[in-house]
Amino acid sequence: ASGYTSHSGSGTAAITNYYAYYTPGTTGTNNYAFYCDSPTAESKIGTLEQYRETVSALTNSATITVDCSLAPVFTVTIAQAGTQFNFKNLGTGQTATVVVKQDGTGSRTATFTEEDSSAILFQGGPPTLSTAANAVDVITVFNTGSEVLGNCAKAYSAS
Repeated sequence: ASGYTSHSGSGTAAITNYYAYYTPGTTGTNNYAFYCDSPTAESKIGTLEQYRETVSALTNSATITVDCSLAPVFTVTIAQAGTQFNFKNLGTGQTATVVVKQDGTGSRTATFTEEDSSAILFQGGPPTLSTAANAVDVITVFNTGSEVLGNCAKAYSAS
């Protein structure tokens, strides 16, 4: 077939201007079509039939590290005042979301920084979380390459 390249065994192979759309077989584990292990590889895939983001649970503590290389979405219930969220490994053009829930007591506060301890820029200044017991807020941050911008959507409820 024209434009076909194959590589197997150990070592690496550099391939330029080739497109692969097939993975052989459906048995076994970790079969990927449209897969590249480089986070900078571009994809020209049009419509995806199914897409889900990985959601990772964070552990409550006074300082919570949000490692954006692990997932794009995180959840945590905070249980003390003054929780510091420190975002790390947030690449240029990457977005990360943290669903923050107050514990049954509420009135917990938080600050948000990136890994070099710079404050994340929020519209109107640092956000104040909803303070009701079990309140849910969603913090979204985006890295433009020159600054990290944040948004706080507050007080999610069923009513």
